[in-house]
Amino acid sequence: IDIIWHFEFEKGKKIAEDLFKLLDRDPDEINQHEIGIPVKFNQRLEKIKSNYSEKTGIIILIDQNFACDDEYQKKLEKFLLENGKDSFLIPISFISNMGVIEIEPLKKVNVFNIQNYFLEELCEKIKVTSNNEKEEVKEILLYNNILEKILKELYGKDKKIRLFLSHTKRDDFGKENSKLLKDLIQVYHKVDVFYDINDIEVGNEIWGNIEKEFQKEESFLVVINTNEYSNSSWCRKEVLCAKKYRRPIMEINLLYGKQQRSFPYLGNMKRIILGKDFKKLDLYKTITEIYLKALRVKYKELLMKKFEEKGQVLLSSPEILDFALNPDMKNTIYYPDPILPKEEKELFEIFGKKLETPLEVICNEKILKNKNAMFSISET
Repeated sequence: IDIIWHFEFEKGKKIAEDLFKLLDRDPDEINQHEIGIPVKFNQRLEKIKSNYSEKTGIIILIDQNFACDDEYQKKLEKFLLENGKDSFLIPISFISNMGVIEIEPLKKVNVFNIQNYFLEELCEKIKVTSNNEKEEVKEILLYNNILEKILKELYGKDKKIRLFLSHTKRDDFGKENSKLLKDLIQVYHKVDVFYDINDIEVGNEIWGNIEKEFQKEESFLVVINTNEYSNSSWCRKEVLCAKKYRRPIMEINLLYGKQQRSFPYLGNMKRIILGKDFKKLDLYKTITEIYLKALRVKYKELLMKKFEEKGQVLLSSPEILDFALNPDMKNTIYYPDPILPKEEKELFEIFGKKLETPLEVICNEKILKNKNAMFSISET
């Protein structure tokens, strides 16, 4: 990903740094399961190396300084014409009138204009009134739009992620918040949502349709975990089915008080803990986390393809349940970094399974043997 903004656009640097943390890695979070997409700040419009990546996304931040600088626009147009063949463009406008921008490649793509978005309507729906929170919502809208466009490129232009909102009808708290999340996604974002609005009992015909949903590679399970969730056999089956077909799963945890027994297989997944007394803005923020999880899984899938001939490829950290749901799993399992802790890996040895991440493969093959390592250490 190349990010381009005018030198005098002060907010441009913060946006670029935020995108680096989201798409590549956050230097301050060493245990983060980062996505790892290389991100370059390319204000100088340096030529994109064609052998560096299969595809390059170019994010262009258009502000008033950009609009008033004809020379910079000409340089950018030349840059895009020379580097746009294997690239996709993500132009973001911070000005009201894009008609002043005379850059030919930008006329062929949709420009997301943050100024013209339904910001006030969205803020009213999630009960946001302060100016600081409104600015936060504007940032979330911006980043979600960028993430949507990158996801579209990774999944293919004819596909997009399809969210399965798993919730129980046994309590109003779960129904109310899952309905709100569904509305926020469908109205303000470009994602398909599977959401059951009827009280249904488990039946073969209905379950067959549910299972077909999880067989689709674009399916993504979002668990709205409330106090009654684990008491629902329907919800428990949805979780197990998603794990059987190795679909991405994320939990939005709305638990409070006590729970007699939690569902044991709701572990080994990304969890956003909101509790009971959360703001609707906090629920809206989970959409960004869903996008990041989907993006990480799809990107890692592309990176892990080279291991498919060597063994079994998983796109998340392995768990013992994987063997019960998929008994024909190969004995050598490759999964994305980071490496599982030693005490977890020892459990898999009982089943005769060997686990490796790409980093471990490099270490085991001694690719770095007789190489020199150089460390650059900052004092700040």
